[in-house]
Amino acid sequence: MNLTEVRNRPVVDVSTARTVARVAGVAVDATTSRIVGFHLDRSEGGDWIDWSDVKALGNDALTVVDLTHLHAAGELEKDLAQRTTKAVGGLVLDDHGFALGRLSDLELDETSGAVTGVVVDSGAHFEGHELLGVGRYATVVGAALPPPQLGTAVGPPQ
Repeated sequence: MNLTEVRNRPVVDVSTARTVARVAGVAVDATTSRIVGFHLDRSEGGDWIDWSDVKALGNDALTVVDLTHLHAAGELEKDLAQRTTKAVGGLVLDDHGFALGRLSDLELDETSGAVTGVVVDSGAHFEGHELLGVGRYATVVGAALPPPQLGTAVGPPQ
């Protein structure tokens, strides 16, 4: 499942079978490469749900056991969700500071909450564990190879 597919997904309370909110943003912690939680829009019970309180993230809805798992988002939670959601379309840098393109999407495992891939518009693809940071300026991934040093030849050893 992709990050861009989760936005605006309904949140359904399984105890009442009612839609109680919509997903406004997904918060990803780059240090663990996992979903932390979801910022909610048009909610009946609060504007945040932790990943650990999600019953399931399905193709058509995010489900919760009941409204008691929804609560008010703190400033850090809101900031993380906003940075993650707004990262799509933003710059992707390697850890050496070289631009690789723009972030097309983050691939997510809907069962574990793990980030499984980082998709760049240039065609580059990184494994989820290579995600190092998600910020307002850029998303940073680990470089596969260090860049060549200025003034050195690149090629087979002489």
